[in-house]
Amino acid sequence: MRILKHSFLSLLRKPTKAVMILVILFIVFSMVFTGVIIQNSIAKSKEFVRLELGAVVEYKADYMKAYKDNLPEDEFVQLELSKGTADTMGSDSRVEKVYINYSDYLESSTYKTVDSDESSNSMVMTVGFDGAAYFNFKATDNHLPIEFDTSKLEIIEGRNIEASDDDAIVISEEFAKKNELALNDEMSFKSYSQTDELKFTVVGIYKVKDTNFTGNDMYVSKKSLSGDQADVISSIFFKLKDPLEVDGFIKDQNVNLPSKYTVLDAGNSEYDILTKPLDLMSIIASILIWVIFIAGAAIIVSLITIFVRDRKFEVGLLLASGEARYKIIAQFVLEIIIVAVIAFGCSVLLSYQSSQMVSEWIVENQLMEEEESTSDDLFFIGGMNSVNGDVNMENVANDFSVSITYDVMKNLFIISIGIVIIASLIPLGIILSYNPRQALQD
Repeated sequence: MRILKHSFLSLLRKPTKAVMILVILFIVFSMVFTGVIIQNSIAKSKEFVRLELGAVVEYKADYMKAYKDNLPEDEFVQLELSKGTADTMGSDSRVEKVYINYSDYLESSTYKTVDSDESSNSMVMTVGFDGAAYFNFKATDNHLPIEFDTSKLEIIEGRNIEASDDDAIVISEEFAKKNELALNDEMSFKSYSQTDELKFTVVGIYKVKDTNFTGNDMYVSKKSLSGDQADVISSIFFKLKDPLEVDGFIKDQNVNLPSKYTVLDAGNSEYDILTKPLDLMSIIASILIWVIFIAGAAIIVSLITIFVRDRKFEVGLLLASGEARYKIIAQFVLEIIIVAVIAFGCSVLLSYQSSQMVSEWIVENQLMEEEESTSDDLFFIGGMNSVNGDVNMENVANDFSVSITYDVMKNLFIISIGIVIIASLIPLGIILSYNPRQALQD
C-alpha cells in the first residue's frame, strides 16, 4: 500500500514527464489498436463471404489449364473425373454428402427454350442443328440433385426424381408454361446416339430461385441417361458440414487429385475477386501495426529510460536510506503501469471511433466500388450453373464493423504492459547495479 501511495505522489510531484509518457503511450496504443481492430474486422468479413458462398466444393476438370498447356487430344483422359477419387475424398470426416452427376444434351424441334432474364448472370446456348433446340439433361447418384439440396431450385408441383425412375422427368415452371405442359404429360426428345426418340413422363415441376439458372435444365434418373449411353461423369460435388472447413478440405485433399488438370473449387474465383479489397486493407493494416509497434516500442523504451535515469539521485537516496531494491523497482514500475493503464483506456475509446471512420471509408470507397467493377465479370454458362451461394457485398459491407472483444483487449493489454515493464526494468537494472555512493555521485 505504501508503494502504491508513493507511486501516485511521485507522479503528482512531476506531472510534466508523466504527461509526456502518457501522450506517447496513448498515441502508440491508439494506432496499434486501430490496426488490430481493422484486421479483426477484415478477417470477420472474409469469413462472412465464405459462409455466404456455402459449403460446396466441386471436383472438376481444369479446362483453362489444359488449353494454356495445349494438352494433346490423346491426353484428354487427364481431364476425366474419377469416381474412385470422389470416394476417397468423400470419406473425409468433413464431408456431409457426395454428388456424382451425369449429363447429356438431347434435342427437340417441338419445345421452345426458356429465354434468359436480362438481369441473369447466365448465358444460354440452346440452339441445335437445323434450328432445333437442345436441353441439358441431368442425373445424379444421389436421391436429391444438388441444385435442389442447395435451394437453387425448388419443387412446386409433383415430386423430385428418384433413382428407381425409368422414364420420369422434372422440368421447370417457366418451361412448362411456355410449352403448355403439366404433370403426367408425355415428352419426347431426340438423342444423338440412338435412332428412336426417348420418351419421358413429367412427374415434377420446379421453380428457379437463382438467377444463374434459366429453367432449361431437365432432371431425370441415372437409369434414363444410361440408356442414352451417357455414363461419363460430368461433375462431382462435396457438400461439407461447415463452410469454414472448405479451405482446409481443399488444401488437404489436393494431394488426391489424379492429375494436374483436375481441381477442387468452392467458388474460388468469386471469393478472390470479392475479398481482393479486403486483402489490400489487411496488408496495409499489417504494415501499420508492425511499423507503429516497433517504432513505438523503441520510443517508449527510450523515453522511460530517460525518465528513470533522471531519477538516479532519488534511487541513490533510497538505497542509502536502506530501502530494499525490489521495493524501488516495484515503485518505479508501478508508476509507469499506472500511466500505461490510463493511456490504454483512452486509446481503446479513441480506437473504436477512429476504426469506425476508417471502416466506413473502406466500405464506401473499396468494397462497394469493387462490387460494381467486378459484378459484370462473374457469369455462368447455361448447363454449368454455380451451386455456390450468392454473396451480397452490401451485406458484407454492413458486416464490416469494428468490435473490441475481450480477447483482443486482453492480448493487447498484456503486450502493452509487457513492453512498459521491460522498458522500465532495463534502465532500473543498470542503476540498481551501482552502490548508493555511485548513484549519488552520478
